Amino acid sequence: MFSQELVREVLSTVFTFQNIGGMSLGIFVGTILGAIPGLTSTMGIALAVSFTYGINPATAIMVLMGAYKGGIWGGSIAAVLAGTPGAPGSAATVADGFALAQKGQGRKALKMALYSSVVADLFSDFVLLFLAAPLSAIALYFGPPELFALVLFSLMMVGSAPTIRPTTKRLGLTKGVIAGFIGLMLATVGLEPFSGTPRFIFGTYHLYEGINLTALLIGLLSMSELITQITRRQNLGTMEAVYLPPPASKADSRVSLREFASRWKILLSGAIGGTAIGIIPGIGPTVGAFVGYDCAQKFSKEKEKLGHGSLDGIAGAEAGNSAVSGANLIPLLALGVPGDVCAAILAGVFLIHGVPIGPGLVQKEPVLVYSIIFGLITANFLNLIIGYVLIYTFSFIVRFKGVYLFPVLMFLCIVGAYSRTRNLFDVGVVIVFGFVGVLLRRLNIPLAALVIGFILGPMCELSLYQSLVISRGSPLIFFQRPIALVFVVLTIIFAVSRILSAKGEKIQT
Repeated sequence: MFSQELVREVLSTVFTFQNIGGMSLGIFVGTILGAIPGLTSTMGIALAVSFTYGINPATAIMVLMGAYKGGIWGGSIAAVLAGTPGAPGSAATVADGFALAQKGQGRKALKMALYSSVVADLFSDFVLLFLAAPLSAIALYFGPPELFALVLFSLMMVGSAPTIRPTTKRLGLTKGVIAGFIGLMLATVGLEPFSGTPRFIFGTYHLYEGINLTALLIGLLSMSELITQITRRQNLGTMEAVYLPPPASKADSRVSLREFASRWKILLSGAIGGTAIGIIPGIGPTVGAFVGYDCAQKFSKEKEKLGHGSLDGIAGAEAGNSAVSGANLIPLLALGVPGDVCAAILAGVFLIHGVPIGPGLVQKEPVLVYSIIFGLITANFLNLIIGYVLIYTFSFIVRFKGVYLFPVLMFLCIVGAYSRTRNLFDVGVVIVFGFVGVLLRRLNIPLAALVIGFILGPMCELSLYQSLVISRGSPLIFFQRPIALVFVVLTIIFAVSRILSAKGEKIQT
């Protein structure tokens, strides 16, 4: 599977000062953003895209994935020390983590969260390592009809994925699908790729090349989040210090090897469940966390303590949400389909650096792909070291006043949009999509589906056009090719099942 020459070249690519330093910086920044309630690692990743132009694609991906890994684990910091999830994926950690912190076992809870995150993340990265090549080899049999059917199925999966929120357990099928198709429509702005005819440019030459991907990501994900938080400024910086008693003994500050190893069933089941969730497009770490918590409820030997200060609950939840991070790259690297908003951003980085995503990427760019995967594995150990060192400063980070941080981040949004093209038009795009993002958030329309639709738009249009050329305009080609037919049928079945389930829930309520 791996030749000596490939392994040697990959290792020489990964273990450089630039890559190790970049991953460490990404983990550090992601952890900080994840630990501050209201900020997310996704926002930081979108913002960081504009600062990766001058480095090679492998390093850029490693930096961003380091921030993603750090952000997922960082969300548990606020969950444990402040009783509020720093990231949506840490919602399942709040009850047990904060209860332990109130007993003087906050550091113990954080260490369990860190160890569980690293182990589960490492598991999912090895799954990525061994599945990327086989799936990519199968994907080589995909032609234009198969690609179009795959994109259609992926958009349906992403658009109808449930979103767990405090007030609702699901997000309706309609809004998610609408968001995906809005992304597809935005991707049509610019010159038509086959005839060169301008489309939706509204008389400005700035849109000839389409909407700038970096500006859209920064505006939709970062700027909109900042605007949303600023509008709630009455709550910013007012978090009262929560009294947390000091540890009563050394055992309250550490997790022994025996304590950790005795929970191997919870960790393994949570890692497997989170990895399975990550492979499915559109679901993400929030659902993975609750799947992991369900595993803890099943295998815990102290079920009565769950929700009242149990290390089992922390281990399961953190294993479940962290295992998603490596697995969500499997559909991206093997099929060219991003599984969630983070993977969509990474797909954008590939495109920005001139690396075409799609089936066959592993065969075309083996050194790049395996350098990324081995970099992700290495990042887990860096995450362990950096997270462990920072544990003793996290109480300050959790209470960091957002009113001081948000203006700096907003300035970086503007600089990031302007830095690549030196064009003020892109700054305007950031501002416009910032307010568009705020509106979509208030309407509970998932931004992830829109971003993924925008990323997949060119592939969707090209494969549809090529398919119709091959069939001389007949749409029956999608029903005559076996693989394409499978995806079309799955799309229909999945859509119908989601509609029926949504009606059933509405009737029950």
